[in-house]
Amino acid sequence: VDYALFFWSRFNDERDKNPGPEGYRTALVASLHRSGTVIIISNCFVTLAYGCTMLLPYLNVWAYLGLYIQAMGGCASAGFYSVTLTPAVAALFPRFFDHGTDPGESVQKALWSRLPKPQNIWLCWARIITKGPMMFFIPLLAYACMVPFVSLVFWHFKPSFDSERQGSRDDLIEQKALARFEERFNLGQLYPVTLVLEAEPQGPVRGPMVPADTNSMLQTGWSASRAGWSSGPAPLAFIGQSIDYNTNVALALEFGNATCQLAHDILRQTRGKDCEVKSNDMLGLWWMPTLNDTGGLGDHSCTVSNPAAIVVSGFRGVRDPLKHIPPDMKKHMPTMLQESLSHDGKRLLFKVMPAFRPTSPEAFSLDRVLRDQILKEPRGFISNGQRYNLKVQHTSSMQVQVDASLGLGQAVPKVLGIFAPLTAIAIGISFASAFLAIKLALTVIVPIITTYGMAIAVYQLGWLDRLGIEMLSETGGLDFRMMVLTAGILFGFAMDYDLFLFVRVYEHRLEGYDNLSAVKRALVETGPVITTAGTMMVVSFFFIMCSHTVFLRTMGFIFTVGVLFDVYVVRTMIAPVFLSIAENLNYWPRKMPPAVKKWE
Repeated sequence: VDYALFFWSRFNDERDKNPGPEGYRTALVASLHRSGTVIIISNCFVTLAYGCTMLLPYLNVWAYLGLYIQAMGGCASAGFYSVTLTPAVAALFPRFFDHGTDPGESVQKALWSRLPKPQNIWLCWARIITKGPMMFFIPLLAYACMVPFVSLVFWHFKPSFDSERQGSRDDLIEQKALARFEERFNLGQLYPVTLVLEAEPQGPVRGPMVPADTNSMLQTGWSASRAGWSSGPAPLAFIGQSIDYNTNVALALEFGNATCQLAHDILRQTRGKDCEVKSNDMLGLWWMPTLNDTGGLGDHSCTVSNPAAIVVSGFRGVRDPLKHIPPDMKKHMPTMLQESLSHDGKRLLFKVMPAFRPTSPEAFSLDRVLRDQILKEPRGFISNGQRYNLKVQHTSSMQVQVDASLGLGQAVPKVLGIFAPLTAIAIGISFASAFLAIKLALTVIVPIITTYGMAIAVYQLGWLDRLGIEMLSETGGLDFRMMVLTAGILFGFAMDYDLFLFVRVYEHRLEGYDNLSAVKRALVETGPVITTAGTMMVVSFFFIMCSHTVFLRTMGFIFTVGVLFDVYVVRTMIAPVFLSIAENLNYWPRKMPPAVKKWE
């Protein structure tokens, strides 16, 4: 739509300069030459923005990589046919595109004659914004209003990882049913946090088998017998079995002690917090809260001090000893524990199944605790004369999203390091202006950041909750992918309008107009076109903003407010002022012709 409006508005201007049948082709060629420059340069920047976005990691995890490939291809195709197909069709069928008789022309003239001419409105505004104190007061006021929102982005932004809330619709009965289901049942069992516990060898300490290890096993078995689990010396019955701690170190009692210590650390670190984990929320071969029902574990869930642990630790694998466990104990042991041991016997799975949703804010808090306090804490143990380190890794729905967010955060500066220099160099070469890239940063980048600040104020801080409007109510914050996915599109719209204005100023200055006259004339000529194109985009994005899906609603808000702010504030109040006060810097180092014309 933007490219079409740019071309046909230019064609109308050129056609007025070249009337008559013989002037049609001249106007068409001039329109293609001048508007084609804006279309090609703008299209290259937008296509480059999509291409650089594709370099970011994890996009294919959410199937966004294919979407951006299509967007980049579609954008390049739109630019190509705008400078090839459109003028070709206009050249083949001049009677359909040239000024001619139209049955509704008299009605249109009667209607438009009663309305003020847009050019007169824009001329009045151009005179105000390009001279006097208003030229400085209005832009300063606009940037003063941007500062609070820019600060929100850098100091108050907290991304939302609640993908369930971001992608759900609260107006569907299915979503309400799911909410009731979540209130009654523990979803942690369906989406557990899985800890992978691995014994990493650190070197030998003493011989492969010493009396201290045997005494430890006998003492543990004797304690278990006192607890009532066995009527005789149960552990001695398994001394003769084949024990190989080198290949099944995860079944050693020392590994079990380290696992139980890990479980106690999780209980301690989460106690009293919104992500509190209880003893019954964890499960592993060395931590079985369901066995408490038998009364053999007392007031804790660690299985190291009961005969079942001796049975497990006395065999090469986990499947065989499970067959020898007493039936009254085995019925309390979940089936998934049979597959929790790796084939090399060095890794064991440990499940954490909290009561909250897997992508809720509580799940994010638990992920922070695991990353900052549990995974980083060193845990070592000695088994069979070997020193081991208990390496802990975790995986969950929240872990995948947090890792993706960290990966995106590390990749964005690198991508910007590629995109920003390429854009600055391309703009500088296209217009032989070194200052233009800096001006674009102030009139494109800062407004985009301001748009995100507005979205944070509405959807994270809830500044408009008092209005009682659902589409403007707090949603827990912006999705952590939102800025990455929308920045390229906002940049494309802003570049279109900014270049469209600057190219007109550039052309008029080359024609010999003084700088202020060039700015005023360009603003009058491009103002109606930019406003029309931007308003059409705003209306389109507003309907996306009306969506019941939170993710689409926030995306629609960013596009709506971003384009609205760019069209009605930046292009009318800020960009013309920069072009007016920086006369020499606008075109430096290129030398412009002497100013011999003036336009009022």
